[in-house]
Amino acid sequence: VIGWCNELNMNLILDNHHNWDIYNQNWRNKIDRFSHMWSVVSEHYKYLDPNRFTFELLNEPAFGIDIDSLKIVFDHAIDSIRQHTTTHSLIIGPNFSSNGAAFAFFQPLAAPNLIYTWHSYDPYQFTHQGFAWATPPVPLGTTFPGQFDPALINSWNSIIAWKNTYNKPIFLGEFGTGVFGDSISRCNWIEFF
Repeated sequence: VIGWCNELNMNLILDNHHNWDIYNQNWRNKIDRFSHMWSVVSEHYKYLDPNRFTFELLNEPAFGIDIDSLKIVFDHAIDSIRQHTTTHSLIIGPNFSSNGAAFAFFQPLAAPNLIYTWHSYDPYQFTHQGFAWATPPVPLGTTFPGQFDPALINSWNSIIAWKNTYNKPIFLGEFGTGVFGDSISRCNWIEFF
């Protein structure tokens, strides 16, 4: 993938996507291994162009970790990475799966060269309808905008307020809707976003 990105002059996020179940109950037991993994990855890939390659520490941190504990985990991992590269931007997001509303309780970390990410699948009742793994299950048949007033999707307001308060770089790292909504509603949702 790195070769393709170099050949096509594309940017790439090296992303620690899932399978790090870091919660309040276990983060102290996982912090050293998590940070070591990032030390190995950053040492191996420090040669990559920092203008095109970034590292995302943990995709969608869990609902089950307090923001203060998550910041300790991130700070520890950042220290490990910065032993090998100071020029690559690092991407982080708050707990609650990097939901935009979580930024209301999230202050920037002290480390430089960070990009803050958020994910939006609002309204959940529309975007996640029909998925067997959705919790709680969302029945089929919800339309967009339908009963949803797009102006009331408050994740955007939280993100804008956060960005205006802290003046930090932020980007919408994930958004989308599932395939179970009707095609017109899905197009309406994509156009809105």
